[in-house]
Amino acid sequence: IEKDNPIVQAGLINAIALEGNQRGTEEEQLKVAKNTIEEALKTNPDDWAKFGNGFWLCESGAMKIRNVWGIYFRGLTIASEKDPDDGSITYTAMCECGSTWLDLWYGQQVLIDAYGSRSTKDPFFGENPDKQDVKKAAIANMRARAVCDLLGLKNMAEADLKRVGID
Repeated sequence: IEKDNPIVQAGLINAIALEGNQRGTEEEQLKVAKNTIEEALKTNPDDWAKFGNGFWLCESGAMKIRNVWGIYFRGLTIASEKDPDDGSITYTAMCECGSTWLDLWYGQQVLIDAYGSRSTKDPFFGENPDKQDVKKAAIANMRARAVCDLLGLKNMAEADLKRVGID
């Protein structure tokens, strides 16, 4: 963990405030959570992609938020499936994902199953895609989706992002 990073420091301070039985009142807990969420959302506009009417966190933003929440990925596996019709390959990255901060908050381990996929037929990769690049993209997709699933950062409204300084 980058302990000299001010965003990480805020996350660590908030996590320490929740340790043990000294979690404070419900109001104090909500204040700590709100402060941590606002600190964690201090990403760049380029860390968000607009799909439909909402904004979705990209992997670059997910990795910034990861440090604040102590998000961990365990048991990474990558499966591949070849399409018999066109020969394209879809790679799916899978793992368990949790957060030390949420583990402290709830007093028990909080885990989700995380998945992310990318295909060699995606135009992004061009005509002769490097399979390693597609695998890396599947992992990046899985990481971004895991952070969003774990923290509920999906389909964010533009007003929500502006409220925390992301224009």
